[in-house]
Amino acid sequence: MRGECHRSPGEVDLSEGATPDQSELAKLLLRVAQRCAACTTSQDFAALVRSDVRRVLPHQSLLAELARIDLEHLELIHGEAVDYPEHDLKPLKGLTNGRNKPALARWLTTRAPTVLDAETEGSSKSDGGLSGCRYPRIGRMAAHGVFDMGGRSGTFFCFGGLPSALNSGHVSRLLQVLIPHLHQALIACHQASASQRDSKGKLTATEREIMKWVAAGRTNAEIAQLRGRSEATIKNQLTATFRKLGVSNRAAAVRLQAEWA
Repeated sequence: MRGECHRSPGEVDLSEGATPDQSELAKLLLRVAQRCAACTTSQDFAALVRSDVRRVLPHQSLLAELARIDLEHLELIHGEAVDYPEHDLKPLKGLTNGRNKPALARWLTTRAPTVLDAETEGSSKSDGGLSGCRYPRIGRMAAHGVFDMGGRSGTFFCFGGLPSALNSGHVSRLLQVLIPHLHQALIACHQASASQRDSKGKLTATEREIMKWVAAGRTNAEIAQLRGRSEATIKNQLTATFRKLGVSNRAAAVRLQAEWA
């Protein structure tokens, strides 16, 4: 089963493997670079992949990972998955043996963009991602990444479900242009996530209790009644708490708490 593909108006038809002409491609690549530079959240990352990256490189799903490298093993530091089934992401935790992952093994050997078919490479029973996503029948894949200067960590990107009509050489050239920008976006997402996790320990007991009621779906008026405070006081406390967490609304705060759990 493939991941659900979300399309934006005007997005390329993945089934046809259509690609923009050179003039349009240059404009799209510039837009990708600009949006990557402004990316700070998982929501930003998913949006730019679905609305912009897919128009440059048609694909069904993307797994992006920041990982530490220890000989042939990788340990996930931060990951972003766009249109991958949630249950297939559970094996990502912990160490991954690169030798068992065709796309990863080939990329680690060549350090060059890799294009392969998961089924013909015999990986339908292993994974479609670079470091452990067990994703059967992912079809045609493209993978590339960036090592840090010390070679002890890196970012890795695996695009799944590429149209068969796309020329492998063209895909490789696109990866060489796209991946440095996506690398920047993924690092920014990791830094923002780490900052938010650090903020958890800075919440007061009152702020933590209020956030508990927010996560339970309580309104400001209900929280005020539960705590014996005015609604205005609760609103002010929430505003200060959201600022401390680096979020702007209740939904984002609840998502953040879910990540902490």
